[in-house]
Amino acid sequence: MRHLKLLLPVATFALALPLMVGCSSQQTETTTTQTQPTTSSTTTTTTTTEDHDSLLGATGHFVWTVIAFPFRVVGDVLGEIV
Repeated sequence: MRHLKLLLPVATFALALPLMVGCSSQQTETTTTQTQPTTSSTTTTTTTTEDHDSLLGATGHFVWTVIAFPFRVVGDVLGEIV
């Protein structure tokens, strides 16, 4: 019985790991604005990335994703039922 209590969380994590690896994403948004007054030309470029700047931030995001995953699954199932 003791081994079964240990096996269930390990098996759940092992089965969920491939799903979490596929869920990683990177989003980049680039905006370019060009203005031409009568005497000169001005170009403004803004680049925004939603990437983690540090290993600690990436690790925190991963841990939060693992914790939130079962709640998202239950919410999606209940959303489909209701």
